Amino acid sequence: MTKIVADDKRGRRRRVMIAMAVTLSLLPFFAIEWAVRTFATVPDAVDVDPVAGMEHLRPLFELDAESQRYVIPDWRLKFFYPDSFAQTKPAGTRRIFVLGGSTVAGRPYATETAFSTWLRLRLEAAAPEAKFEVVNCGGVSYASYRVSKLLDEVLRFEPDAIVLYTGHNEFLEDRSYAAVRELGWGRRAATRVAAHWATVGWLQRKFASHADPTNAVTLSAEVDTRLDHVGGLDAYRDDPGWRREVESQFHQTLTKMIDTTKAAGVPMIACVPAGDLINTPPFKSDTSNAHTNAMACYMIGRSRFEGGRSDEAKQLLVMARESDLCPLRATTAIVDSVRVLCKQSGVPVVDTERILDTRDFRGARVPDGIVDPQFFADHVHPTIAGHQRIADAIANQFASLGWIQIDDGAADRYEDAARRHLDSLDETYYARGDQRLAGLKRWAAGRGGSPIAEDEKPLE
Repeated sequence: MTKIVADDKRGRRRRVMIAMAVTLSLLPFFAIEWAVRTFATVPDAVDVDPVAGMEHLRPLFELDAESQRYVIPDWRLKFFYPDSFAQTKPAGTRRIFVLGGSTVAGRPYATETAFSTWLRLRLEAAAPEAKFEVVNCGGVSYASYRVSKLLDEVLRFEPDAIVLYTGHNEFLEDRSYAAVRELGWGRRAATRVAAHWATVGWLQRKFASHADPTNAVTLSAEVDTRLDHVGGLDAYRDDPGWRREVESQFHQTLTKMIDTTKAAGVPMIACVPAGDLINTPPFKSDTSNAHTNAMACYMIGRSRFEGGRSDEAKQLLVMARESDLCPLRATTAIVDSVRVLCKQSGVPVVDTERILDTRDFRGARVPDGIVDPQFFADHVHPTIAGHQRIADAIANQFASLGWIQIDDGAADRYEDAARRHLDSLDETYYARGDQRLAGLKRWAAGRGGSPIAEDEKPLE
């Protein structure tokens, strides 16, 4: 018995000695990590951070000295629509910035019928005595990493809230992740470690500074998508590794945006990116593999939908979207990132997929789990009615925050304001929207760099 007790004591001492040895051996690494975090400037890991090299980007807003307003300058209007706000925020004004891509911009129409405008009308109708500035910062083809830069900028202008709708444009720019696609497994592993260890990230930056600058991850000052060029669709191939890196980077970027707004004490409302499944076949399909043939999944899913088998249809239609070699709609991983991160962080979410699902395959007012195609003008851009529903849901979130109270009087005032606003838009506005829609379909089909037909040239 005494021998057993003695052996047990020796065993405990041996484990304690091993633990102390491991702790002492790791102590220098923890000391270096503390020193780097305290004294060194450590940007995000350069290998996978598509924001690296974006320091040269100019701000979206410029101060107009005559009007004393911050405005979106003319040279940015290829990607944005005009908007502005006062240099000095008026007393009692609540300022909201709406950030995202072309959905936020109101494409294929413009900001006059985007959900930001309907949101402003909703807020004003619910609180006539209050003042609201709803500033549209929707950039055409802007992915989350560019939107993140816009967020950093607008947080300097005393926002009272941020509304975010992003996720559809993550796969558009080739140069955004070109370096990631060329990395070996060792550098990818180091980059993943760098996301948690400042020392590794600092060493990456240190050695990268001596590397060939032509291999650096540098984005152009404005968006340059693959589909903007002749043969752009051919650049999309089956590349699961690259796709996972893109989805992972979206997750990291959204995490950063949520953390940034929380640190600034500014509430954020995030929208789940939704896209059409019924009327949008895959943009590029791998016909050589039956298991990843997106077009086959789409055709069978569409047949199931028309036959009233909604559950089977949704599974197949989502599979078709996920197998699309040219992913112009937010993938399941991106949608899940929005839901999960917002839930973890307590960020209010507008479930766009749910609010745009009101009817079944017969048109009966019974949600079937599939977004209604009539709410989409194309693969991702909502119709005017779709924008109005999104604005209603965002307004309800502001009501939950205590900003407004929505009652029958507010609803009546909104209906009057919305009717007057629509009446103010002439036929040219809708004609331009229809023309942009035709151009969007050309672009999505990979003909963005092709000569423009006579009936698709700009209106005079």
